[in-house]
Amino acid sequence: MTIRRRTPLQASPQRDRGPMRWLALMTIVVALVATTTATVATAEAQPDHVRDADQIDDREHDLAKLRLRCHVDIVGDERGVLCRWSEAMRDDVRGYQLYRIVNGAPRELIATVPAGERLHAFDTSIAPGDRVIYGVVARNTAGRVIAVGGPVRLGIDH
Repeated sequence: MTIRRRTPLQASPQRDRGPMRWLALMTIVVALVATTTATVATAEAQPDHVRDADQIDDREHDLAKLRLRCHVDIVGDERGVLCRWSEAMRDDVRGYQLYRIVNGAPRELIATVPAGERLHAFDTSIAPGDRVIYGVVARNTAGRVIAVGGPVRLGIDH
C-alpha cells in the first residue's frame, strides 16, 4: 500500500470548494439581513395606526399631522390615560379614531369621535406595568385617512 502525502501547497478538491461555499453562504446571509432590515425599516417608518395603505387618501402624498398628547390622569375616581389631539384643518373630516397597542398586542380601536365633537378620549382599561402606544387618525367623508397623530408611547407605573 502506497501512502501519498500532499504538500501544503496542494489542496484537495474539497478544500478548494470550501472558501467558495463560505462566500456563497455569507452572500446569502447578507442578502437576507439586508432584506429583513429594509422590511423592518419600512414597517417602522409608517406609524402602526396607518399601515393599511388602502385606507389612505390617494390625494394625500404627505398626510397632515395631528398633535397627539397622552398622559396618565385621574378623572373622578378612575385612573387612566387621557389623550388629546389637534383638529384636522379640512372641510371633509368625518371624524377621528384613537388606537392603542398594549404590550405589543395587535392594534385596537378604543375611541371614535365624530367631527365637531370633543378632541379627546379617556382610556380606563390600562393596568400598572402596561406599555402602551397610542395613535390617532382623521378620516374624511369617504372613510380615507387624511391626517395622523402619534405614536405616543407610555409606560404605566404601579
